[in-house]
Amino acid sequence: MLKKLYKDFFEVRDGENVSDKVFTARIFSSCAIVIICLLAMGISAYAYFSSSQATASNKLTSANYDIDISYEDNGSYTELADSTYVVSGAKTSLKLKFDATGSATTGYCKIVVSDSLGNVRSTVFTSQIETKKTPDEIIYLEITGLEDGNVIQFIPCWGTSVASTEGKAVGSAVADGEPLPVVNVSSSN
Repeated sequence: MLKKLYKDFFEVRDGENVSDKVFTARIFSSCAIVIICLLAMGISAYAYFSSSQATASNKLTSANYDIDISYEDNGSYTELADSTYVVSGAKTSLKLKFDATGSATTGYCKIVVSDSLGNVRSTVFTSQIETKKTPDEIIYLEITGLEDGNVIQFIPCWGTSVASTEGKAVGSAVADGEPLPVVNVSSSN
């Protein structure tokens, strides 16, 4: 049946003139194809833009993490004003207490000890310091081998320390009367 329609309306034989009937059929079928394509595009666009599928709202908030660092001074701990401590006088060791705050659950502190000229002598990482903890989980550490003019920088870091996973982290929670964990940063080491 389709072959007969094609031969009647569309096939042009050699040397034959296109009749008005064939010409009209070709124009009509071409217009019908264009209209069908435009309808399909219009329906697709309408379906795409009128979709009312709702998704749940996702809120992204960044975690914050900070460490309050206190050093022992005459038997009591004094909080550092900023994240740098400069060794002065004959002080050769420093007892520290690390207390984390913020919305992140865990982190650590990177401790960089430099000489008075800014040359890095030692870099150590504390063990994990949790923000939601009990008082017996506060991290303590004693740094020895310090010299006059040494600058100690404390850099709080959010996340998990590679030093902790490799067992190379320093500092731990201690009970009353227990000795503090010690890290020696002397230039002879």
